[in-house]
Amino acid sequence: MTAVAGPRVEVPAESRVDEALPWRLAGLEAGEQVEVGLQAEDGDLVTWCSRAWFTVAEDGTVDAARQGPDRGSYDGIDTTGLLWALTTGERSLPPAFFRKGRPTPISYRLEVRRDGDVVATAGFLRHFGSDTVVGEPLSLPDPVGTLMRARTGAPAPGVLLWSGSDGGQLDHAAMLLAAQGYTVLSLALFGVEDRPKGLERIDLGYVDAAITWLLDHESTVGDEVALVSLSRGAELALQVAADDPRVGAVVAGAPSSVRQPGIKPNSMDFSLPAWERDGEPLPFLASSVKPRDWLGVMGAFVRRRPMRQVEGFRRRMRDAALVQQASIEVERCRGPLMLLAGEEDQLWPSGEYVDRIEQRLADHGWAGRLEVVRSPGVGHFVCFPYALPSLPPMTAIAPSASFSIDFGGSPAAHAAAAGANWHRQLDFLGSWAHQVSPTPVTSREGRPR
Repeated sequence: MTAVAGPRVEVPAESRVDEALPWRLAGLEAGEQVEVGLQAEDGDLVTWCSRAWFTVAEDGTVDAARQGPDRGSYDGIDTTGLLWALTTGERSLPPAFFRKGRPTPISYRLEVRRDGDVVATAGFLRHFGSDTVVGEPLSLPDPVGTLMRARTGAPAPGVLLWSGSDGGQLDHAAMLLAAQGYTVLSLALFGVEDRPKGLERIDLGYVDAAITWLLDHESTVGDEVALVSLSRGAELALQVAADDPRVGAVVAGAPSSVRQPGIKPNSMDFSLPAWERDGEPLPFLASSVKPRDWLGVMGAFVRRRPMRQVEGFRRRMRDAALVQQASIEVERCRGPLMLLAGEEDQLWPSGEYVDRIEQRLADHGWAGRLEVVRSPGVGHFVCFPYALPSLPPMTAIAPSASFSIDFGGSPAAHAAAAGANWHRQLDFLGSWAHQVSPTPVTSREGRPR
């Protein structure tokens, strides 16, 4: 074979995380095998890596859009394979998720090795829409959070987005959604300054006020907003939509059909409410930690098997009277609903919760638009705003060498679902947005009950 001088990497210097990454190698020897490695740091400055080996084509190139690796961190033809297949070192499971909350770009470094020697490198950025969106941190007495809106200043339909049981803000996800033509309020419920520390006794009047604030903002059009969240956040979104006629569309990923208990930081006390209104707790499915729960945790630790919590949530659903009292009154929702569940959810039975929501809507003769998406091979983090295209999927974590938590699903299935469900969510929200009034409304009736 004749050596070709000047191996090089061809990759866009900047691109958005939900776009393809058409990277290509050139100037290599036909038939040789090269190692391609990718490296990035998450928001906690933890280094994540992936690698794959490719056979160079006859024209001296490796084109990720036309060929998959011979072996490595991912299989098949996928221009973002090296991105979502990132892991932390040699451990089979990362100690934590790929942490990202701020809407700053992610910096990547790609290296090409031949016989162990680096022959080409390239750096590139993946952003969340910072080229078209501006973020404005809010200050009291406004809601705690960040407003993401178009740099052009053009008004757009309003969306509220918030986190699940981990708290904080999802500003990076809010920016990505705003880049699609929405004015998005990334609302902090708890876990940040000026908000409660844990998910307990969250006053829903705070959410009502945030909806009012967003509807009154000059960057918002229409007289209703959409809500987007996952897990405990999806539970809240359905509850707020049931209470507030100003809520239009709801995107609920891995939702609960019942109001779950509050979560005190660093505590196993699950006897307190998560949500209250005007000082009164909303009925919830209280739970307590029983000896078998402790045995399950210890058993997983001793046997070095992943801990799964889904059965505990199933047991809590056996008391029909308590479940009825704690069930979210989804039949009061006025706008379209999108429910997404992973069929392999090992955190809680989101698929069964979706079944119950569907049944309750049917029992009450609900005539609204319902779209249900079930993703095979996918666990709890089934969709945006937690599962973002091209970012490492959240399937399991290993806090220690002998203990891990399984949230269900495979990384490859999650990566595929993250992209597919993102586009489904955009289509769903787009359909709602077309119905939103193009003229801001100055006075609104129908405040929350």
